[in-house]
Amino acid sequence: MAAAFYLGDIAVDVVFKDIKNIHLSVYPPDGRMAGCGSRPRRA
Repeated sequence: MAAAFYLGDIAVDVVFKDIKNIHLSVYPPDGRMAGCGSRPRRA
């Protein structure tokens, strides 16, 4: 599942995955950032 939204003039893409840790990456040359984190577990 994925979602996209804007924070002011910054576009944010969110991708939900079944992982235990969060990963954050910054890509040169323009500083584009990507991150992933764990999806909440349903009871």
